[in-house]
Amino acid sequence: MTTNPTRTTCSHRTVRTACIALLTTFLPLAGITTTFAGEPPPVLIPTPTLHWGLDAITAFTDPDTSATSNIVLDSAGNSNNGSLPATGSNLTASTNGILRGSLTGFTSETSRVFYGTGITNPLATSTKISMSLWLKNPGSQERNIIAGLGANTSSGNNSVQLWVSAEDADTHQRKLGLTWGDWNGQHTVYLSDAFTWEADTWYHFAAVFSKTATKQIYSYTVYLTKENETGLGTPIFSGLTPDTTTGPATGAVFYVGAQPRSYSNTKPNPLATGGYFGGNIDEVSLWLGAALTQEQLNADFLNTLAAAASTIPEPATFAALCGLAGLFATIVIRRRHR
Repeated sequence: MTTNPTRTTCSHRTVRTACIALLTTFLPLAGITTTFAGEPPPVLIPTPTLHWGLDAITAFTDPDTSATSNIVLDSAGNSNNGSLPATGSNLTASTNGILRGSLTGFTSETSRVFYGTGITNPLATSTKISMSLWLKNPGSQERNIIAGLGANTSSGNNSVQLWVSAEDADTHQRKLGLTWGDWNGQHTVYLSDAFTWEADTWYHFAAVFSKTATKQIYSYTVYLTKENETGLGTPIFSGLTPDTTTGPATGAVFYVGAQPRSYSNTKPNPLATGGYFGGNIDEVSLWLGAALTQEQLNADFLNTLAAAASTIPEPATFAALCGLAGLFATIVIRRRHR
């Protein structure tokens, strides 16, 4: 009597699934990313007009004038470096960033990073604008300035000012605010609902502006997400601006961390205040001419967290991981041919 040996079968699909499971477990630990067939493609994020890592303040000498100034480098590779005021800045680089370093010292209206867009009115010329950045520990001012678009002189207007309020004395909660200015120095303020801002916690801030089909009305959408969240979620506030011609009249500057008072020489306006952030700011991106979707902003948020969490093993560790992957694949294949 002959007894046939028991045969263990293993399909090609089983082998492939097992290998993919192993590789997707170990390769990220080695700092390697890969996409397997059947996985959704990655979300594409447009290249920003500028990206400031805010890891360091760098001295720059103009080759034409030999004048020296302090800048923050544009790591997007577009040479849109951020400038610091010639005097009065308290900004310093810190090792405490969401990704590498960050800037701190946003403690006065002259303690800011700015970039001249070269556009007289970006909200008329670039009908879509997006921005994102990371921030921590806002100050106690009435308006702790996050970012904005404004004039390059005190007689112009700040067309966009984004800020976080001081803590309420009773509830200890804050609100996000948007001050929207028109060409004539008139301003409208929009506020989010109150929320608790956790100390010593990084938040991802994103704002998108897009001109509607008719008139000079813009939609605005603002997100605020803690570093330990899984994604952006719903906007913290959104809406439509009035039908106004947005300023400024004299050339637009993108500000981060502080903004001077606007239109103060001829028409003081209590809604046109300046201010400064007070805490740390990191990883600033600006997109002119692009209204990023929630999916794209969420990818921007997750990409930064992934970069901050990633570590590349030592060569010996990497070799061991690769060897383990090969051994596992060999065992599975041998079992298939028994």
